[in-house]
Amino acid sequence: MAKTSDLEFAQYVGPILRQVRKSRGKTLEAVAKETNIALGYLSRAERGQHALSMEKLSRLAEYYQVPLSHLIPKNDKYETKTLDLQKELWSAKQLIYDGETIQLTLEVVEQLEMAIRMGIAWAQKTQAKGKGS
Repeated sequence: MAKTSDLEFAQYVGPILRQVRKSRGKTLEAVAKETNIALGYLSRAERGQHALSMEKLSRLAEYYQVPLSHLIPKNDKYETKTLDLQKELWSAKQLIYDGETIQLTLEVVEQLEMAIRMGIAWAQKTQAKGKGS
């Protein structure tokens, strides 16, 4: 059985997945076949009953041709932890990480935001598993 945090995440992501799929005029069957994700698994995910892995969310984002960040929940629970960093990223021209200077183009900032959101979701999931043990 899924833990509460997994279900909360699923309940946020599910409606987004359904909306994107319907906006593309796709059936669940077509998406399942074309992404190689089991139909029942995808159906439960859209109903908010099962949290998809980041790998499967990435596969769906690529299939729908949307940034992964479009499929990850955008609410206070998931974003408040990155808000200050987000402001800094958008206002900076470059970033120095591990001794390397990186120019912060729009594409780089969007990729960094996606990675941060994925990291936060993973950390919350891992933290919740630790508390439930």
